[in-house]
Amino acid sequence: MKQKRKQKRKQKRKQKRKQRRKQKRKQKRKQKREQKREQKRKQKRKQKRKQKRKQKRKQSMNQQETEV
Repeated sequence: MKQKRKQKRKQKRKQKRKQRRKQKRKQKRKQKREQKREQKRKQKRKQKRKQKRKQKRKQSMNQQETEV
């Protein structure tokens, strides 16, 4: 009788632990994904800004050439 209860408790504990670990892993994965996405977004934004700046510079150079 006592043995059975002990075993049951052990099983329950094991289950809980498994659940917790699973949850943790899931959370970690989610965070990683989120981070990656954020990084990509930042990269894109940076690229766009760079492009715009380049365009502006080109335009101003053209303007100067036509003035001279």
